[in-house]
Amino acid sequence: MSYVKYFKRPELDNPILVAGFNGWANAGDVVTRSVSYLNQKLNAPIFAEIDPDPFFNFEASRPMVEIQGGQVVSITKPQGRFHVHETGGEGSDLIIFTGEEPHFRWSHYLQAFLDFAEENNVSLIITIGSGYDQVLHYEEKVSAVVSNTTAMNIARELGLSFLEYSSQASMSLLLVSEAENRGMAALGLWAHAPFYIHGTNYKLCSRVIETIAEISGLALETFELRAAWESLEKQINSLVEKNEKLRQQIREISRMTGTEPFSPPGDIQGAKVIQLDEFLKKKDES
Repeated sequence: MSYVKYFKRPELDNPILVAGFNGWANAGDVVTRSVSYLNQKLNAPIFAEIDPDPFFNFEASRPMVEIQGGQVVSITKPQGRFHVHETGGEGSDLIIFTGEEPHFRWSHYLQAFLDFAEENNVSLIITIGSGYDQVLHYEEKVSAVVSNTTAMNIARELGLSFLEYSSQASMSLLLVSEAENRGMAALGLWAHAPFYIHGTNYKLCSRVIETIAEISGLALETFELRAAWESLEKQINSLVEKNEKLRQQIREISRMTGTEPFSPPGDIQGAKVIQLDEFLKKKDES
């Protein structure tokens, strides 16, 4: 049984599939912002979607309905959609997936996803994930998770470090593992967001998109993202200078060394955190 519905079937030449799941592994909004930016920049239309009914609890994530003049115009369920960008030889064709992590039947979902990839002769799967880590806000650390030597060589050519990790699993990480079981090339990009800043991390989004562009051979500019973060970073630095607790946290992170798998420190919940959305709202109102 196929869980994927096609609206059209483009003729693609060994495309790269970029997958971004909104869910637990979306620190700094890196996943959702990156795939959204790709779709907008490339004007990538939807050509297929995964049937949500077998995988989602609609009581937990209710469908949205639009009614006009007493008639139902549309019903939108939790989505898992495949967009496409055909290059005509100017770099690799791209399939861009954006969707929610399913509530259940993860193994079935993963198999349906990889069946789709094989059906479309995908040459490489790139997943995007991000987590809060003990890094500084002026860093742009992205690590790699790989399924085989092909993906490992790509990561090395890009100068990416390999992820050391021991915590909860995400759909993006499990997808790389399942790809390995099938002998498929998959490269997971894992962005490390500073735990003391919550909000969209445009710097990490830019780094992820630039990495995808380098792999695929596409010309993708991220000037808007870089400019947005440059402005934010100046304001963040000013805020840090005025807050001793934040400065102490940053000094402690700066002193940290080693390559042990990351485990969030016990005092993160009580640590000083900059909420960027609230911070920017206050700046706009001042």
